[in-house]
Amino acid sequence: MPTEPTVGPRGMDYLEHALRALEPTSLPQASRLEIIGLVNGLVTLFARTELQRRKTPDGPGRARTSYLATATEERHPLIAAALAASPDTEASQDAHVLFERMVRRVLTGLVELP
Repeated sequence: MPTEPTVGPRGMDYLEHALRALEPTSLPQASRLEIIGLVNGLVTLFARTELQRRKTPDGPGRARTSYLATATEERHPLIAAALAASPDTEASQDAHVLFERMVRRVLTGLVELP
């Protein structure tokens, strides 16, 4: 996905559809555009992560995670606690379930703005 904004005919259709989906909210139009941008960023992040995971299933990512789990206990106890409470890296979560949960959290947090 390109990192710079490009909107062609299908992009305009998508944007119109996304704005229509946000119609029931009482958010200003500018906030609706921000939400769409943030969700697009989240989709891009998940897509890049999945592509990287497919390239190197046992590569540097696993080594970094292992290092973080052991090296942070004294210096970064909050990171260690968060990693300890996270699912085991061996038992990877279903990406679809994780994506849905994250999108719901983002949208709930944004739509319920005061």
